[in-house]
Amino acid sequence: MIPYEKNRMPIARQFNERALEIWRAFHTAPTLMPAHYPDGHFVEKMRLLMLGINPAYNAAKLQARIMALGFDLTVDDVYGWHPETGAPHAARLLETEQDAFNNHQVFFGPQRCFAEAVGCLDSYSHLDLLHGRHTNMNEYLQSLNEPGTPRLFRQAQIDLTGETIRRIRPQVVVVANATASRLALEYMGLQPADDSGTRFTLAGLPETRFFLAGMLSGQRAMDTFSRIRLETDVKHYLATLT
Repeated sequence: MIPYEKNRMPIARQFNERALEIWRAFHTAPTLMPAHYPDGHFVEKMRLLMLGINPAYNAAKLQARIMALGFDLTVDDVYGWHPETGAPHAARLLETEQDAFNNHQVFFGPQRCFAEAVGCLDSYSHLDLLHGRHTNMNEYLQSLNEPGTPRLFRQAQIDLTGETIRRIRPQVVVVANATASRLALEYMGLQPADDSGTRFTLAGLPETRFFLAGMLSGQRAMDTFSRIRLETDVKHYLATLT
């Protein structure tokens, strides 16, 4: 296998291949595909990367999106993965994921608004800390906290996220989920960048700053003034780089 740091294929495609390697190592029965991103989703030295917790999975909504794209396929066809046959419709999955990023206003709309507010609308993207799809995030997190193999599986996913961020080398990473923020501190190895208590850094990325926060949308979203403070902090740091 070509070393991750030296592989010059698109960052997203390299992530996809690594994610499938992890799935083959930890899954012996059919399951759902890990997070997958289309070519061009990540660009080296982009200004802003939004980091979430894991890919949302709602079968009914996904089926509607698949049908709207004109694919005569089921959710299991597009998102299913088998340890022997893999994912025969992976190309359709990538198209479905790209459509969601472009058009899913409930989740990605607030991210676009945040990127615009901090002056990064032309240079931002999204990545999740964990890559498994589940209808219930809490159940998924609990399953990964069991001693032994589940925790190794969780760490493998987080390590892949760290490797991908190092490959992207973004100027700012906003961890827009309180649980993801906690896990990133515990298992990715974030360290305080200064004495502000709001900025963190990751080994190998001396100029990248991580800002830990809550969600931008949903029932547990940050209040308006917390979001404004976050926007101000991010804009202030970006201004130091110009």
